[in-house]
Amino acid sequence: MKKNVAVILSGCGYLDGSEIREAVLTLLSLDELDLTYTIFEPDKDQHHVVNHVTNLEENEERNIMIESARIARGEITPLAELNVNDFESLILPGGFGVAKNFSSIAFDGSNATITEDIDNIIQEFHRQDKKIGAICIVPALIALSFKGKKCLQVTLGDDNESNRNLIEGMDSKYIPTTPGTICIDETHKIASCAAYMRSPKLSIIHQEIKQVVEYLAKTL
Repeated sequence: MKKNVAVILSGCGYLDGSEIREAVLTLLSLDELDLTYTIFEPDKDQHHVVNHVTNLEENEERNIMIESARIARGEITPLAELNVNDFESLILPGGFGVAKNFSSIAFDGSNATITEDIDNIIQEFHRQDKKIGAICIVPALIALSFKGKKCLQVTLGDDNESNRNLIEGMDSKYIPTTPGTICIDETHKIASCAAYMRSPKLSIIHQEIKQVVEYLAKTL
């Protein structure tokens, strides 16, 4: 029987939603390992809209689920319908949507808040002892969910003061990794990779994401 993985997207476009390449590589890696998946997204407006040509904010509103449906080819389910009991693991691609639509990390750093719906889902997957895959900026989101509760081991890529302070400010341990490698927290069943937080090379990002998915698959 194929195993089912919950994938959560945060919009479409790395400056205000999901990082499209990371999202597609996540789906590709799941398919390569013959894992089934369902794509979820909150049905609400994103924090703001950014023009990806000028990098400037636009005066308009966009719905996160409608935007994510561009990546999902329309096969998307409202986040409110995600039943953790139906899935063996959870994975989230990165992009600034994670740091703007699911939390305030982009604006408040380690003092950020996380949206209740995303927080509840992360906590429930963990409570049921199910694995979580965290890509790009998502390790910071996971650490934020557990701030003041547990000390996780996660990566954001290169060992620099900004990355270390962000994770340590959320009461977790920052683990530097090299291109093509990932961080695995066996205690809390969380696999994380840096992806575009470090490397612009698509083949390396694919390598890292596939390792995260392989880790999830081994426990299903």
